[in-house]
Amino acid sequence: MLDLDQVLRDLASRGVVQVLVEGGARVHASFLRRGFVDEIAVFTGPRLLGGTALPWLPHDVEVAHTITRAPAFVLRDVVAFRDSGASSSSNGGGGGGGGNNGGNNDVLCIYEPAP
Repeated sequence: MLDLDQVLRDLASRGVVQVLVEGGARVHASFLRRGFVDEIAVFTGPRLLGGTALPWLPHDVEVAHTITRAPAFVLRDVVAFRDSGASSSSNGGGGGGGGNNGGNNDVLCIYEPAP
């Protein structure tokens, strides 16, 4: 098992200031438990993935059970992916197209902690 703190220190010493973390429940939970998350990017699209995979967060990660106690994040950007590529709305909301053009309408929403 990797020492996540050491890996991130090593990356920082090499000038790496951003890390994109893709993974499942265990990987996400490792970063969340240590407070290493300063942005969440959620990809949604007209596809079903997972099947018998683990949920996004394992059962032992503490989450709020009411909306009033849930940590707040604000929408920073929306990127719509179409057959011809991506277009960004930059700085939240709308943008990036809309409507159904009959093609691929995947969307990436990027959130950051609320002030």
